[in-house]
Amino acid sequence: MLLMLLQILVLVISATSAPQQPTFAGVMLGETVQQLVIERGDPLSTSNQGGVAEYVYFTPTGNSIEFVGVERGNVASVEVRPSPVGDQLTKGDDPSALGVHFGDTAKELLAIGKDRFISAGSAGDGTFRGDDGLEYTFGMTAAKVTTILARLPKDRLDVLPAYTSAPTLHGGASYADALVVKAANEDVGVRSEYAYIMMHPCAGGRWKTTHQTLDKHDGVFYDKLSAQCDAGKGNRDFYFNISDYFGKY
Repeated sequence: MLLMLLQILVLVISATSAPQQPTFAGVMLGETVQQLVIERGDPLSTSNQGGVAEYVYFTPTGNSIEFVGVERGNVASVEVRPSPVGDQLTKGDDPSALGVHFGDTAKELLAIGKDRFISAGSAGDGTFRGDDGLEYTFGMTAAKVTTILARLPKDRLDVLPAYTSAPTLHGGASYADALVVKAANEDVGVRSEYAYIMMHPCAGGRWKTTHQTLDKHDGVFYDKLSAQCDAGKGNRDFYFNISDYFGKY
């Protein structure tokens, strides 16, 4: 009996002392892609190249775009770039790493310290080690930081279990197939809806939104955006499940 109690105590201590996976820009590095979609909803767009999948979201504040890299079914990296979609919603609240923000120069990178330096890039950028165990790479354009990439080191990524099953994503063609949008408030949520339509063009052109309707179906709130293809006579409706952020300002 005593031995059993000791074994249970060891298991509890091991579980509580297990290192927490690091988070950057609202994304937990090392979690499964299935958990990513549960937490963040349907992505704005997806792609897959060379075995690395990419899921695109707005950052939680809605003023930056994040590209989540997935390898072997696990979140391996998060690259954040300033949003090209309209004006920023939340000024001065972009993700930063090691004290470096968008628009900083090489001077700020040098201030990080040589003890964190891992490698240099070809454009004056560099990769540095964070206290959270992540590796941060700062991409530069015209001598200013324009991207921040947080990556799980290879030795930590390689020990994670591999998952072959992909998460279930929605196409927005009906209430049953409505795109699930997760956002902190309605501004970011609606911004995500229009960005999704912009990132999924129609044949030969782009969708132009003609009407937006708020619906309640089976107790769930939806936005229905009616759109017309600007390259022809095609029309369709996009359904978005907005229950996560409806009424949040």
